[in-house]
Amino acid sequence: MSPFGPRRELDEGAARELAGDLDGALHVYLRDDRHGDACRVTMLLADREVSPLARVARLARAWPIAAESPALRVRYAEARLALAEQEPSSLLAPEAAALARELDGLGAHAAAARGFRLAAMHDEEAAAWARAGDVDRTEAALARGSFELRESREQDALRSSFELHERSGQRLAAMALARAASQHLDLSARAEALGARLARWPRLRLRLDCTSSLWVLGDRIVLGRVGSDLDVPSPSISRRHLEISRARSGALLATDLGSANGTHLAGARLVAPLVLGGAVTLRLGLDAELHMAPLDGGIRVTCGELSAWLPLGPARVGGCELVRRDEHVRLVSADGVAPRLRGVAAPEGIDLCAGDVIACGATRLEILSP
Repeated sequence: MSPFGPRRELDEGAARELAGDLDGALHVYLRDDRHGDACRVTMLLADREVSPLARVARLARAWPIAAESPALRVRYAEARLALAEQEPSSLLAPEAAALARELDGLGAHAAAARGFRLAAMHDEEAAAWARAGDVDRTEAALARGSFELRESREQDALRSSFELHERSGQRLAAMALARAASQHLDLSARAEALGARLARWPRLRLRLDCTSSLWVLGDRIVLGRVGSDLDVPSPSISRRHLEISRARSGALLATDLGSANGTHLAGARLVAPLVLGGAVTLRLGLDAELHMAPLDGGIRVTCGELSAWLPLGPARVGGCELVRRDEHVRLVSADGVAPRLRGVAAPEGIDLCAGDVIACGATRLEILSP
């Protein structure tokens, strides 16, 4: 009588396995509820797979019966860790930690240590290596944990400093800090978003005590078709067409910059600086009418739908002043009263950003756009 007795179906599984037909043997073992043999053959099939992903997929098929085989559970967890080491996005840190704890509980301490490392749990990694009896890796894990703790504290300090500078209005200083710590991608992204909101010299669109307007800052303002301090929407004017400035005497001047189609007053072409003693209308090029009138020590200019105020010198807002900082606009104290951003005084000034609402003494200033 055969050693297997009358159990011909079981002999079939063993015969297929001996013949190298592992897939066929697995089918028979599963059919006959021989879960131990099925788990063993599944592990042999997994060992044939070249890629970690295929190995994980093969082992996962046996998961419904894996409770009966601690060895298969260990092999499956190890395969998932191997895949994560090759493709980090395939396993989240909490998943890696859960696998590591399972492996530790099953006595696979070295594999558990790998899982704890993927989860950035260095104390647990060191403890697992110690249980595995690997002194060198235990010390390396402890050193790695100490280094990453210092680095984490440094990153927290950098973030805190960045946020402090941003909240207090020192936006350029915050961006410089982020550039110096360029390896921290979260700060770089925040600095880039902050830079997109910064007000750029010389144009500033603002709301002052409920009145919206465009201010063009500086002592000399160039009007032109494109790329000037103040762009006038007309194809017949030059790129740099007209300059409006303040003479040393305090007089306001309009000077044609050698434009192709000229600047005209009452039909006469300007050939010398024009002193703006009152309201005046100039024709720029062939069809752009520019209306100018003195206002609050500066001059209001209007051309079609374009309207702007040019202070042509210090631009005061309440007890504060708008000044140039690099290529941006900063609001600083002019009369000893610090501007307040989000209710907090900013004695060093504020690098203006779109969305800012600032108290300048009794005056409320809102920045509408960069």
